[in-house]
Parts: sequence; structure tokens; C-alpha cells
Amino acid sequence: MTEISTRAYVSQGRELVALRQENEALLVQLRVKAPADGAEATYRARQLAVELSKAEVERAQLSSRATNAEEQLEQLQMYMTQHIASYQKEILSLRRQVALAGHRTR
Repeated sequence: MTEISTRAYVSQGRELVALRQENEALLVQLRVKAPADGAEATYRARQLAVELSKAEVERAQLSSRATNAEEQLEQLQMYMTQHIASYQKEILSLRRQVALAGHRTR
């Protein structure tokens, strides 16, 4: 081997050793972090379950409130319809009385 090819071979060997060491270090980190990440994932899943439960309770409450509001609205609409009809009848009756009184005074 020539001196240049020997240097290249040694340089590649060093790079290979460095890459293997880096790879091993990353694998160690992965093994160490995996349980922590698993615990974190479990914690997050529990938190999401709690939040979901709260959201479902709130949705049920809002649904109940909406149903009550719809019933109240329906009752108010019926009340208004009935009373407006009776007021219109009363207005017509009063107009007739005014018209009759006007004809009598002429």
C-alpha cells in the first residue's frame, strides 16, 4: 500500500470507529429514554382520558341546557302566539266600537 492509501484507510477506519461509537451511544440513549418516553406516553394518555371525561360531562350538561332552552322557547312562542291572537281580536273589537261611535256622532 502506498502512504496515501494507508492514510485514507486509517482515516476511514477512524471514521468508522467514531460512527460505531456514536451509534452505540445513540442506542444506549434510546434504551434509557424508551422507558421514560413510555411512562410519559402513559401519563399523557391518562391526562387525555381525564380531559375527555371532563369534556363528555360538559357536553352532557350543555346538551341538557340546550334541550331546556328549546322547551322554554317553544312555550314562549306558544304563549306569544296565543296572546297576540287575543290582542288582535281585542284591537279589532275596539276599532269596531270606535267606528260605531263615530257613525253615531255624525
